[in-house]
Amino acid sequence: MSTIASIRHLSALRAFEVAARLLSFQKAAQELNLTPSAVSHQIRRLELELGQRLFVRESRSIRLTAAGETLRDYTRRGFSELSRGLSAIGDTAASSELRVSIAPAFAARYLTPRVAEFERSNPKLKLNLDVSQPLIDLTDGEFHAAVRLGYGGGPGLHSEILARVTSALVCSEALASKIANVDDLRNFTRIVVTQLSHEWDTWYEAMGKNPIKPNRSLRFTPMLDGIQAAIDGIGVAIAPIIIIEKHLRDGRLVMPFEQTFESKASYLLLCRKGEETSHRIMRLRSWINRMMQE
Repeated sequence: MSTIASIRHLSALRAFEVAARLLSFQKAAQELNLTPSAVSHQIRRLELELGQRLFVRESRSIRLTAAGETLRDYTRRGFSELSRGLSAIGDTAASSELRVSIAPAFAARYLTPRVAEFERSNPKLKLNLDVSQPLIDLTDGEFHAAVRLGYGGGPGLHSEILARVTSALVCSEALASKIANVDDLRNFTRIVVTQLSHEWDTWYEAMGKNPIKPNRSLRFTPMLDGIQAAIDGIGVAIAPIIIIEKHLRDGRLVMPFEQTFESKASYLLLCRKGEETSHRIMRLRSWINRMMQE
């Protein structure tokens, strides 16, 4: 087969792209709203037309062949470009959708209580928020944008700072009453938030102290879980002031030391390069900036 035009159904390529991304016919079927046998049939037909195997089918899993890996890279880029083209058309259409992946702590603090307000202000945009911690691949076209706590964007991404982060060491009031100086921290559980795992060294630097290894540490990927552990008196944590300020006001968290510091991480708005000036992204940026000022 010399060209893609000889493939009878583009849906077979789409089934392959999803299955290659997820490495599962079952999960691909769920995403495509098909049966696993339908996905398998479409990919088998594609393999026959190409004259090459794309997957090695094992008893409980699948893996890509060398040809499958090559086609995966091209189909991923191809469907991403198609998505961008459709988005460009959608920006001028009577109505369109805005799909955004938001870090849970940021969403809870600023956005989820105000989704209705966004839709009232933007009646032609349907906002779909996916509140989840894992990083996503914006190049596959599933999401238009993401908000994450991080240090910058990746290849092919536009990244801009929504908020610089000032952080502090916090814990419950009961635990704070037992902390007299920085050296005492070695006796308490260190709560490490994965996204801010390097912030402990930055905090010690701001305090003018050498880092101290704790007797025990716990790591949390969802920031909100780490913050809750600090509230529950499990240990001491470092957290962004903009996320925990309500807990500081109501006394659920306290700062045993007055010192705060500028984090090297920031809350970022991410989108594909070239789309930062699209109608969707401009509306999203304006809304987030307004919510953060209230």
